[in-house]
Amino acid sequence: MSGYSHISSLQDDDEDILNEHHSLPTVTHPVTSSSISNNSGGVGIGPISKAVCGFCFVMALIASAGVGIGFFVKRQSWGSSNNRDDQTVDDDWSSFEYDYPTRNPRPLDPVDTPSNSPGSPTFAPNPAPSSPSLPTTPTQRYEIIKNDVTERVKTLVNVDLSALFLQEASPQRRALDWIALSDPRNLNPGDPHILERYLAVSFYYSTHGEGWTNRGDWLSGASACAWMGLSCRDVGGGVLRLTEIKLQNNGLKGSLPVEIGAMELLEKLVLGQNDIRGSIPLSFGSLGSLSHAELWGNGLIGGLPTEMGKLASLNSLYLDDNGITGTIPTEIGAMTNLKDFSFYNNALEGTIPAEIANLKSLWRIWAANNKLSGPFPNSLLTVSSLEAVYLDQNDFTGTLPASIQTSWPMLKDLRLNDNRFSGCPSTGLYRMPRLQTLYLDSNQFECVLTSDIYRGPSMRALELFNNKFYGNLPPVPDNNSNLIILAMGNNKFNGQIPPTINKLREIKKLDLSHNFLTGPIPNQLSQCNKMEKLSLNNNALQGNLPTWIGTNSMNQLSSLLLNNNRFSGTVPDQITGLTKVEELTINVNSLRGTVPDKLCQYLSTTLKVLAADCDGVNPQIHCSCCTSCGNDPAFIGN
Repeated sequence: MSGYSHISSLQDDDEDILNEHHSLPTVTHPVTSSSISNNSGGVGIGPISKAVCGFCFVMALIASAGVGIGFFVKRQSWGSSNNRDDQTVDDDWSSFEYDYPTRNPRPLDPVDTPSNSPGSPTFAPNPAPSSPSLPTTPTQRYEIIKNDVTERVKTLVNVDLSALFLQEASPQRRALDWIALSDPRNLNPGDPHILERYLAVSFYYSTHGEGWTNRGDWLSGASACAWMGLSCRDVGGGVLRLTEIKLQNNGLKGSLPVEIGAMELLEKLVLGQNDIRGSIPLSFGSLGSLSHAELWGNGLIGGLPTEMGKLASLNSLYLDDNGITGTIPTEIGAMTNLKDFSFYNNALEGTIPAEIANLKSLWRIWAANNKLSGPFPNSLLTVSSLEAVYLDQNDFTGTLPASIQTSWPMLKDLRLNDNRFSGCPSTGLYRMPRLQTLYLDSNQFECVLTSDIYRGPSMRALELFNNKFYGNLPPVPDNNSNLIILAMGNNKFNGQIPPTINKLREIKKLDLSHNFLTGPIPNQLSQCNKMEKLSLNNNALQGNLPTWIGTNSMNQLSSLLLNNNRFSGTVPDQITGLTKVEELTINVNSLRGTVPDKLCQYLSTTLKVLAADCDGVNPQIHCSCCTSCGNDPAFIGN
C-alpha cells in the first residue's frame, strides 16, 4: 500500500506510551383505545364511566322503591404509605483532574463519571404525609391531576401538554394514565410529589423504559427517588425534588421528553452511551440548576438550542459522538460557569463564536471532527484558563497567531491536526512551559524547522507529519530528555539523520519516514534504548544495516520499518534479538543473503509482518517465512 498508512498504528498506541496523558411486570394502562373504543358494535364505556353508571343505577332503584335510607359515604383513601428511606446528597464533583485523551477520540472520563451500571440511589428525609384525600370520583381525580400537571409544566417551561395528553400512545399520556390510574402509591390530587413523579415516568416512557438494560424498581410503589439512577433532596417540609438522573449505558432509546426542563432542581444528567434520538428539547435551557450534563454517545440530531445559553450553572457539557448540526449559538457565551465543553464527532459548521471569550473558567474545549471553518478562533485566546484545546479534524485555515504562547500559560495539550493551517508556527509555540502534547500534523505548514522544536520543557508528544516542512532535520540540543513521541514523517526533509538524535533518551516512537533523508543510520541512535517503534522507511538511506539492531540497546522494538531505502550488504544475525518485534520490513532495498530461521520462530508468537526482497526465481533474500516479498502493494509499510 502506498502512502503513509503506518501512521495509524503509530497513533493508536499513544495512550499506552503516554500514561500521564466515559424486570418489572408488564404495566397495563386502563385508559387505552381498547378500553374506551366501541366493543361488539355497541357504545364503548371505559372503566371509569362504568363505575359511575353502576353507582347511579343502584341509587335509582333505591329511590324508585320509596325507601328512605340515610347513609354515610366513607371517604376513600387515595393516599399512600409514607415509608421512605433517608437520603443524603454526598457527591462532590466540583473538582477534577486533568485527563489526556488518546490520539483517537474516546469516551471522556469526566467528573464523577457513572459506572456502566446505574448506581444506587440516595434518599432525603421522610416527607410530610399527603394531604387528606378529596371527595372526588375517579374521573374527577384524573382530571384534577391532568390539569395540575398541565398548568405547572406550562408555568415552569412554557410547554403545553394538552395535545400530548390527547394522544393515547404518547409518553406524556402514558405517564399521566399511570400516575392517575395505575400507580401503587396512589397519591392524592394536590400532593406535592405528583409533578416530580410524573416527570420521572414521562422520562421513562419517552426513552422506552420497557426495553432498558436494567429497569430496577422503576414504576414500583416506592418513591421515585428510590428508583434506580435517580436521586433527590428534601427542599423543606419533607418535599422531595429530583436532583440527579444517572442512566449511562443502559439501553435508553426514544427521545428526551419535551418537558424535561420542568425538573427545575436537576443538577446532574448522565445519559451517555445510549441510543437516544431526536433533538435536544427547547425546555432543556430551563434546567437552571444543571451543573453536569452527559449526552454523549447517543444519536441526537438537530441544532443546539439557543435556550441553552440560560444554563448559567453548567460546569460540564458533553455532547460528543452525536449527529448535531447547525452552528454553535452565540448564546453559549452566557454559560459563564462552563469549565469543560466537549462536542467532538458531530457535524457543527461555521466558526466558533466570539462570545466564547466570556467563558473565563473554561479549561477544555473538545471540538474535533466537526465541519468548523474559518481562521483560527482568536476569541479563544482571551480564555487564559484553557489547559486543553482540541480543534483537530475541521477545516480551519490561515496562519497560527504568535500570541498563543503568551495567551495560554496553563496549556498542556494542543491539537490542531487535520486542518488547512499554513505558514510557519512560531518557535515560541514549541517552548510553552506546560505544553506536553502538540499535534500540528496533516496541515499545510511550510518552513525550515529549528532546534526550538525540542526545547519544550514539558513536551512529551510532538507530531508534525503530513506537512511541507523542509531542509535538514534540526540537531537535538543538550538536556532534552522529555520527548516520548516524535513524528515528522511525510515532509520534505533532506540530509542525514543528526547524530545528536541520541539526546532523545526517553524516545519510544520515532517516525522520520517518507522524506528525502540520505546517509547511514547513525550509530548514536543505538543509545535510544527505550525505542519501541522506529520508522525510517521510504527515504534514501544507505549503507549496511547496523549490527546493534537487536542487541540490548534496541531489544524493545516492536516495529522496525526500513523498507524502500538503499540499504546494502547482508541481513545481520543480531536481528534475531528482536524478540518483541511485531512488524519488520527490509524489502525494496539492495540487501542480500538469508533471513535467519530463528526470526521465523517469532511468527508463532509476536511477529505478524515480515517483509523482504524474497520474490522472483533468484530472490535477493532467501526467506522461508516472510509474509510479504518485494514491493507488495498489500503491505502496510510501502
